[in-house]
Amino acid sequence: LVKAVFATETLALGINMPARTVVVEKLSKFTGERHEFLTPGEYTQLTGRAGRRGIDEVGYAIAASVPHANGYLEKYSLMNLLKGFLISGELIGDYEGKWLRIEPHYLNGPAFGGLVGTARGFGKFLQDQLRPRSVLFDDSRRHLFFEQQQAGGKPVPMTLGWHIGDLGGTRFYFKEGGGGGFHCEMRIYPEAEVGTVLLTNATAFDVKRTLNVVDREVGARVQR
Repeated sequence: LVKAVFATETLALGINMPARTVVVEKLSKFTGERHEFLTPGEYTQLTGRAGRRGIDEVGYAIAASVPHANGYLEKYSLMNLLKGFLISGELIGDYEGKWLRIEPHYLNGPAFGGLVGTARGFGKFLQDQLRPRSVLFDDSRRHLFFEQQQAGGKPVPMTLGWHIGDLGGTRFYFKEGGGGGFHCEMRIYPEAEVGTVLLTNATAFDVKRTLNVVDREVGARVQR
């Protein structure tokens, strides 16, 4: 069993050799004349080797050279007080002013009820959810937006995949999450055909309040 293979993109393009994890050292390559960034298609081809059929439930792709922001916990916060019960000790860094740095790390498991990614990646996900036909979920996507009800028929402000919110009379679907010193919320406004996402590298940052301010124009557009 081969533990690791170091290769150029030729291996990914020409040979069927899946792996549990694919590490892309750089997001650029030398063409023989100059350095160029990988195209989305080339990146997909490389990372598409991650995950062995019939062996791995999930494949992992890591872009090693991509700069990452540090996550932080507020020094005087309940999360910081309880960090020893919630975060592995090796991930706890030093204080930087009133912030406690969380050491860089890669997640080694599926997200709990959500996604793991960047704000740009979440934006792509929201674009897919706003399509007439989702590429990720096909026709099953519409089931994620059905409002749930209690046994007596009383509506519950959530669906199978989203919570339901209201901003100035405009309904939106949202998902809030975080971890590792980060805090995020993403929203979909079906009537306006708009999705918004905010990802911060501070657990205490009030993403909900900020999005309420930023998204007011979305609600105004629907009301016109």
